Amino acid sequence: MHDEFASMDPVNPDITASKTLLRSQLREARRELYRQRDRWQEANQRLKTRALSLVSRLPGGAVFVYLSTADEASTQALIPDLVAQGIEVLVPYINDRKCMSACRVAKWSELVRGPMDILQPPEERPYDGDIAVALVPGLGFSLNGGRLGYGKGFYDAWIAKNPGVRRVGFCFEAQVLKEVPMEGHDQRMDYIVTEAELRSIKGSNR
Repeated sequence: MHDEFASMDPVNPDITASKTLLRSQLREARRELYRQRDRWQEANQRLKTRALSLVSRLPGGAVFVYLSTADEASTQALIPDLVAQGIEVLVPYINDRKCMSACRVAKWSELVRGPMDILQPPEERPYDGDIAVALVPGLGFSLNGGRLGYGKGFYDAWIAKNPGVRRVGFCFEAQVLKEVPMEGHDQRMDYIVTEAELRSIKGSNR
């Protein structure tokens, strides 16, 4: 957990400014880890192991996984391992209406650059089966399950439409704070997985 940012006031009346400042600080903390490539790679390996362990313990169903970029907690090695275990892996697709859906991937080699230059399937193929788990990206997460995303609202909207899915914040330990600024539409996590530990959020019954 990163105590350096723990003094940020989550009830700051100018919550937008509070989020903007904290996002900037957390981006830099993540970049600093990425610059230490051996440490970054080791952290990702531990993250993968913990995530696989958690998924194996939860009730079956598809797993919704973001496609990581640059210095994010990497899902590149995790996805093939999930597929190898026979798990249906879904990835985000953002359409022209700026709505995100969880989609099957017919061929991983066919992924294309979508909005914000993030890989996604070439066309929208929404999944209509049971989704057990969503691995959710973010810039910061709090010990009570709060999440500070990138400010676009894609995951908050998707989670609100899929309340039965277990939400797992997937990040580095340096991104975990005591609290993060939250607004009414911001969605909380059921678990937070880092290279250091798996946290089950108190009050979540999932």
